[in-house]
Amino acid sequence: MRLRFLTLLFSSFTLLAVSQNCTVPMSNAAFQQGLARVRTSANELAMSQAAALLANQCLSSAQVKAVVMALPSDQSKYDFALMAFSKTIDKVNFYDVYDGFAYFSTVFRLHDATATIGQPVPQPNTPKIEIKQPNLVIETPKKRNWPALSYPSIDNYLGNTGCIEPMPETDFDQVTKDLPATMVEEQAQAMCRNLLNKNQCLSTAQIMKLATLMNAQTNRLNFLKDAYNAVYDQDNFGRCGDVLALANLKKDFSVFVNGRPNPNSEVPAAPVCSVSAVEQKELMAELSKISFSNTKATLAKQIIASKKCFTSDQIMEIINLFSYEQDKLNMAKYAYAFCIDKSNYYKLNGLFSYSASKEDLSKFVSNAGQ
Repeated sequence: MRLRFLTLLFSSFTLLAVSQNCTVPMSNAAFQQGLARVRTSANELAMSQAAALLANQCLSSAQVKAVVMALPSDQSKYDFALMAFSKTIDKVNFYDVYDGFAYFSTVFRLHDATATIGQPVPQPNTPKIEIKQPNLVIETPKKRNWPALSYPSIDNYLGNTGCIEPMPETDFDQVTKDLPATMVEEQAQAMCRNLLNKNQCLSTAQIMKLATLMNAQTNRLNFLKDAYNAVYDQDNFGRCGDVLALANLKKDFSVFVNGRPNPNSEVPAAPVCSVSAVEQKELMAELSKISFSNTKATLAKQIIASKKCFTSDQIMEIINLFSYEQDKLNMAKYAYAFCIDKSNYYKLNGLFSYSASKEDLSKFVSNAGQ
């Protein structure tokens, strides 16, 4: 049964691939009816319902994406997307379909497969039958040639870490080895974003390499900032500035990483108020005497509101006096309004054990800055 189904499926693909003169997509009403059948079919029948949408019809990339997201497995998503490529009217937007996949490796398989559709098939010469002793050849795994930069190594790395373990180099080489030498900017952005959306842990070197896939310097900078929460070797992250060519973007990235301008930049004005080291020591001593979390939190908020001018490092010391994750998060949110170096507030993420808490604080800070 399964063999007959697969034979029918790929026979349909062969017929569909012949007709590529698509200019008008299926009407929305007809498409929604077909999509509903895909969504309500059992797993083994969903693919046949999806393939039926392509019979004498063309689709837009948005319609292909909607079907892909309705299919149950990455393999069925891949099979349908490959069939639908020849019947897609706006192939330039086909990279949007990549968001419907669960695994980054499947996206690269689809990219490689669609790149060959429409290319002439070489006709092989008549083979000559020769009997030879097999030669044992050990092939060196293919790797992509990355720009010649000084990529930091994580061998024997003992610094701060942002995630448990980075992607193995063999896996990274596998998903990047067949990328074209030059990529459409939107396609490069989509692939890099897709990897970050899957919460993949990456090394600084891997993030640097991915950033070079984009030509626009501002796109590189934005990707580097987004990738901070995914980096393993946090102490090496400043080296990502090497992929930026413009001095103003390098400075922007340095401020993002270090929370202060480069040494050669203009010295910023001193804050209008501050809490001295002596004052900080005294209030820490008072808070340390209190055992109950609620009482300690109430006093800490009173002190913070009265002093008004704390550095992010001083706020971190106060938050470390609390044992429970939720108490730390509540205090971090409250103290943000009284922080005089808000660009350094990302450092507070290191105080939390759970990624959900880090994401909650980052979202709060982002909304507070709007």
